[in-house]
Amino acid sequence: MYVQWLGGPRPVRFFKRPEQYIDVRGVQHPAAVLATWNEDDLAKIDIYPLVGANIPNGQRLKKATYRLVNGRVIETATETEDRHSLGELKDQARSAVEDESEMRAAATFDFGSNTYVARVHETSTEIAAIGAFARRAVANEVAWPAGFGWPDAAGDLVVMTAQEFSDFADAALIRVMQIRAGAETHKAAIKAADTRAKLPDTTKGWPT
Repeated sequence: MYVQWLGGPRPVRFFKRPEQYIDVRGVQHPAAVLATWNEDDLAKIDIYPLVGANIPNGQRLKKATYRLVNGRVIETATETEDRHSLGELKDQARSAVEDESEMRAAATFDFGSNTYVARVHETSTEIAAIGAFARRAVANEVAWPAGFGWPDAAGDLVVMTAQEFSDFADAALIRVMQIRAGAETHKAAIKAADTRAKLPDTTKGWPT
């Protein structure tokens, strides 16, 4: 791997892939020179091989210092961190999403003096359809069946009027929207964790 020696407070520049040109003191050279020129020629444009720091197993480089010694850029680690810390963060985010997925399958909510289970698919289809029917019944467009209701979380049927079921359907749909919003938040957390976890894996520089 080669780096460009700049000196100063930020002494080295790592090359990113893909690059078409390398700018050295205002002069652009084709990036192919990293693979085709020998070390002596590269040294003339301040590009040198990098001698990487020794990093303990399970750690990754966080901060380092650099010195140019005998045609080599020596990297010395000044701070390392747990290689798995970001991976653990990602696992935690995934766990949260799994928990949220369980909530999506079955989540409770209170309506009146009873507790009910709001299942995403069931609420979005069956309860929503019956709720629409209940609103028609409230408007006296259709007859609401006597003794109709919905089972609570314990499985006991709770008889409701058309107006009560209309309000119940609205409450169930609101709970489902909350569940979905929570799931999206956790998905965003996973995406952010995935992105952060990939950063340390980005290859610095070009292979020698």
